[in-house]
Amino acid sequence: MAGEKFDFISSYRDLQPGAAREVIEAREKAFIVLAKEGLKGERVVFLSGLAFGTPGAFGQSSLEWFVKPIVDEDRLFSLTHDREEAARIATLLLNSWVLSGMYRVAGSVLAASFAGRRSTDLTANLIALARACLANTARSLNSGPTLKKIEFPPVTDKAAILSKLGDDFSPSGAGVALEAIAKDYQAQGAKFAGTVWTAVDALLSHNQRLSDEINLLWWHIGGHSDLLNHSLSDLPSAVRPLFVGADMANMVATFPGPYGAYGIIKHALSGIADEKQSVLDALKQLNPQQRVALKSVLSEPTDGIFVVSYALHLTDLETMSLEEFKSKTGIDINEQLSRYELAVQIYEEGLYQSQGWVKNVG
Repeated sequence: MAGEKFDFISSYRDLQPGAAREVIEAREKAFIVLAKEGLKGERVVFLSGLAFGTPGAFGQSSLEWFVKPIVDEDRLFSLTHDREEAARIATLLLNSWVLSGMYRVAGSVLAASFAGRRSTDLTANLIALARACLANTARSLNSGPTLKKIEFPPVTDKAAILSKLGDDFSPSGAGVALEAIAKDYQAQGAKFAGTVWTAVDALLSHNQRLSDEINLLWWHIGGHSDLLNHSLSDLPSAVRPLFVGADMANMVATFPGPYGAYGIIKHALSGIADEKQSVLDALKQLNPQQRVALKSVLSEPTDGIFVVSYALHLTDLETMSLEEFKSKTGIDINEQLSRYELAVQIYEEGLYQSQGWVKNVG
C-alpha cells in the first residue's frame, strides 16, 4: 500500500460518474493545492470529520484554507450548500495520504469513524484502507530497522590536497595542505557522525516500540489501571472498557502503537468484550475522579469529530437532548457498541491525541 500512486481523476469519476470535464479539472487543481496545505494535525482531524459528514466539522470558523482553493477554481462552491462535494474532496485527500503510507492520517480516520458507525458508501473504502495502513505500519515497524555497515567516509580528493604542497614542499604550502586535510576530515567526520546518529536513532525508536509492547503485556498481566491506581476487574463492567482503552493509549509512546494492541484490548475485557452498551451508559457511571483521569487522555473535545472525547467534555451531557447531540456529531448518543469496540474507540482517540495532533480543534 505505502507509496501506491493515487489517481485523482479516476477516483473522482468513481464518486461522480456524471461530472462535467470542467468540474473535474477544477476539482483536481483545488486538490493539488489542498494536498500540500492540509497535513497539519488539526486540519487532518477536520478533514476526517468532513469526510464522515460530521456536523461539527462544517461549523468550524477557520475554514478558509479549505474553501479558498476550491472557490478559486469554482466561484459557485459553498461549504453551506455543497456539503456532499466537500465530503468527497476530503475523502479523496485522506485516501491519497493513506495510500502513500501516512499512518497518522489513518489514525485520524479511524478515530473519527466511531468504530465504523459513521461509514457510508463514500467512506467505507477509506476506513478499510486506514485499518490496513495502521496494521501494515505497526507490523513493519515492529520488525526493526534495517541497518547498513557504518564506515568512515574516504578523503574527498587526496590528489587535490597533496597538490597544495607545491613542488618545493615549502612551509606555506604545507600549511595550506594541512588546513585542507583538517577541513576535509571535519566534513567527513560530521557526515560519519550523522550516519551513526541515524542508526542509533532508528535503534532507539525500535527499542521504544518494544518497550511499549512489553509495558502493555505487563499491564495486562497485572490487570491494574495506572490512571486510577485501581484494579480493572473491580471497575463496573460499563466503565471498564473506558479505562482499558485509556490506560493503553496513555502508556504507548510511539504511534501507531504495537501490532498486538487490539488483541490485548480483547483479552483484557475477557468475558464482557462482546456485551453491548452506549457511550452514555459508560459516561454516566463515572465518578469525579474517574472523569478527571479519562480527561487526561481524551483532552480535546474536537468539535464532535472524536465522539467519546466530545461527549466527555460536555457539562450537560445527561440533560442534553438526543437531537442536540446528534446535531453536533451525527451520532445517536445511545448507539450500542460492543465493549471491545468502545475500548478500541477510546484507545484510538487517546493515542492520536497523545501525539499533540489535535490542538485548536474544538
